[in-house]
Amino acid sequence: ISLERPESLKERAYENPKKKKKKDWDKFYKEWGNKNNTMPNPQRVSEKMEKRGTFNQGHKVREKVLYASTVELNATLEQLKLIPYKQITLDERITFRPVETPIKGIREILLVTDTKDENDSSFDAISYYGYLLGRAVLAPANGMIITNYSVTTPVKFEKKVIDAIIKSLEYGIKLAMPKTIKDKIKIKEGNKEPVAFIRAIVGNREITEKGWGIGSKFAVFDFGGGTLDFAFGEYRNGYDDEDNDYVLEVKNTSGDERGGAEYIIHKLSYELYKINQELMQETKIPFPVPVGEGLIELFPENLLKARTKPALYNLRKLNETISRKIFENQQESINKEEALELQCENGEYHQVNLDIEIDALNIILENILRNLVNNFDEQIEKVFKENKYEKLHIFRAGNASRSIRLESILEEKYSNSGVKIHFIDENSVHGVKPKTAVAIGELEFRTNEDVGIVFKNINSSEETPFEFR
Repeated sequence: ISLERPESLKERAYENPKKKKKKDWDKFYKEWGNKNNTMPNPQRVSEKMEKRGTFNQGHKVREKVLYASTVELNATLEQLKLIPYKQITLDERITFRPVETPIKGIREILLVTDTKDENDSSFDAISYYGYLLGRAVLAPANGMIITNYSVTTPVKFEKKVIDAIIKSLEYGIKLAMPKTIKDKIKIKEGNKEPVAFIRAIVGNREITEKGWGIGSKFAVFDFGGGTLDFAFGEYRNGYDDEDNDYVLEVKNTSGDERGGAEYIIHKLSYELYKINQELMQETKIPFPVPVGEGLIELFPENLLKARTKPALYNLRKLNETISRKIFENQQESINKEEALELQCENGEYHQVNLDIEIDALNIILENILRNLVNNFDEQIEKVFKENKYEKLHIFRAGNASRSIRLESILEEKYSNSGVKIHFIDENSVHGVKPKTAVAIGELEFRTNEDVGIVFKNINSSEETPFEFR
């Protein structure tokens, strides 16, 4: 299912980036808030609908975010599945400001995790994402109506976060469906994301030619934007008392809700803020400290502790103009001489010339990624013991695993071990890619009984999730 025009996106058609930008909130909510009477029909912004459109979504938003204005940044929603995690687990208050706001003044829209809490100043973004999925499912080109859905989740999301995501998705999908089939829609929790990934590539010709097969061990390094997840196990023949010819035996899963690319980019921005701490203090520019990071010594705590609108704006500005480019190895596009417009504590905008120490930030990023790989290797040893590298295949999964630095660090780490490292990115519309493999793998589990799954996880009381360093 694609939320955009598949023919225009080619091999990216089914990635469905979870980024949205709200343009005209009043027009949008007039449609979306009318759910009880008619099927909502907010219009997407396009060349033909530039004036009437009320929102945009997906690739177009992702491509423009690097060059977005202050107003556009404030109106953009991203990392949707982390919204319930931040609100429920971290108790964060998350808001956004649409591009066009009511005449009576700037309106701050609060994000909520339950549609029951929605009103003209609050919004359940995940239920709306579900609604867009439901509309795409009903598109005539699909030729069928899908009633059963499975939701894969990160390893470390707690149950109440997963339940909130599923509840919102179910509400949105049902809202898009005709009344006659609403009650037939069923959504359930699926496999953990790295487990679903490994199912997608079981029969891949490329890895088979590199030695993958029955008796191979797997270690999945699922490096997404929001989370970092691991899965470890073995691909084997089914036993006589098992129903499947072949089995993926999952021996352990682990991960970190704060180990994804966005957290690392946030951390890089905080390091940049610390490099320029005298200027930041002088101009009273606030910044939200990443979860788990310490405060700057002898620095005004009010500039670091409050997750205010100016602080969150400054985070996104540093992320998109500097830190993301460093993470994606595009530091040559950073203009070190250009002044950045950041927000002061009182909300006023201020032009600042930052000392952008690219070499220092690159070293910090390198150390972060090396720590992630070392923690991953510790988990491999814990699961597979003394024969940890024998017949072991490592899979880079998740969109952030495209990182050239990560590839280099992994190759260096396992260069003389006999371990095979794979990165699957098939160049076709329906091919397995870092962004789509999880969905494809979950579908394979549900529709193909040749390969089953058995969990032999280490008991949760014994499992030691690594600490992000």
